[in-house]
Amino acid sequence: MSENRNTAVRQQYEDFPYPRRDPAEEATRLLRPPMEYLARINHHGWRGAKVFGPEFRALVAGGGTGDSSIFLAEQLKSFGGTVVHLEQSAASIGVARERAARRGLANVTFVQGMIEAAPELVGGPVDYINCAGVLHHMADPQQGLNALAATLKPDGVAGIMVYARYGRYPTEHMRSLFASLGVPEAPSRAEQTALASSLVQHLPATNPFRHADADGSLTAALLKDEHELHDLLLSPRERSYTVPEFHGLAAGAGLKVAGFTGFFLEGGTNASFYRVESYLADPALLARALSKPLEQQQAIAELLHGNIPLHSAYLSRSGRAGAASLSDRSLVPFFFMAPEGGMLAAWSAAARASRPVQIADSYGNGLTVNAVPPITAVAGLIDGRRSISDIMAAASSVPELMFAPNPAGLALQALEALFASFEQFDWLLLGRGQAFAEPQVAGAMLKIIPG
Repeated sequence: MSENRNTAVRQQYEDFPYPRRDPAEEATRLLRPPMEYLARINHHGWRGAKVFGPEFRALVAGGGTGDSSIFLAEQLKSFGGTVVHLEQSAASIGVARERAARRGLANVTFVQGMIEAAPELVGGPVDYINCAGVLHHMADPQQGLNALAATLKPDGVAGIMVYARYGRYPTEHMRSLFASLGVPEAPSRAEQTALASSLVQHLPATNPFRHADADGSLTAALLKDEHELHDLLLSPRERSYTVPEFHGLAAGAGLKVAGFTGFFLEGGTNASFYRVESYLADPALLARALSKPLEQQQAIAELLHGNIPLHSAYLSRSGRAGAASLSDRSLVPFFFMAPEGGMLAAWSAAARASRPVQIADSYGNGLTVNAVPPITAVAGLIDGRRSISDIMAAASSVPELMFAPNPAGLALQALEALFASFEQFDWLLLGRGQAFAEPQVAGAMLKIIPG
């Protein structure tokens, strides 16, 4: 039965390479999977200290039609780094290979095979592994992650995404409905698609899937693209994870969650989802939650949210890596999403008037900041080139900071406050300044919401 299911999974992605991509579009756009920004991986996985060079190797396990492999290769080509694209579907590899060829990328190696055989297929240890949306389709996800961990260098980092239990419920409900009506057993792909499309299109308003897709955008996407329809609702095998189960999956492979992060920029998850401070306003309840170990806090946050659709995180070997912090004064703060033109000036004006401001990004994330002049002054010093030490040294010549008894100390306090607020959405990250001086997410501006 298990081998039959393995065959069915492989066949689905031969019939419907995922995600559907047209290689000709490489001439006009570069898709940027949010987990694969090198600056983001560096911040969350290597404490901001990684230096990228020719020896850097990345593995995309279950690479599909190539989104992650192409984006990593585009970033790494200027450093001389390379990517291995491991995928079981020949059809998917064909699409990914043509996309790379259209871009002239010579730093991607394509390997057809199973994740379980990664240590033998990859040809040596790698610095970074991406495995997104794949493990939960495997017969034995633990075996799959164990194999990937065996390919990691001692200080390697893995970016992993799996479905999350509670937010996945509407989709699991639909899969049960499909199974009850025998849709997956229809004799042809065309008939499966027709039956599934009709059912999705004509769901009653009370159905959880229809309720979750209140604006109809997901339904429209599924009806437009049968590749999406089959991947979401007709996959022969999948499972989902709670936060404790996800931690257990990582631990079983000798890995530790270095930090949860966002998988989609718009409508996805971010680190704030896993922080009890995001939900608990009652000081007594918050104190109870914060008294728990971090993993338990994250599990409580998942229950409080109640609808996290997926878990996306960077994993590392215990104690070998982790997220960057301000304790390393040589690190360079930079805006992962840039302030909109004039935003810092408007924020400074609000600070002088002692007015709070609401800051938001282009993807629906936002927070209210009690604007004070030292924080806005420090924000103005962040240019992707100055280190933390440089910012502290510059404080003695900044009007909002220079008259304090300890300008450098005040600058650090202000930076700490700014960082604590902004890091939860990856608005502000830390690194070595290597090719990351410019904002990373094109067009995803930070702005002040009028109010």
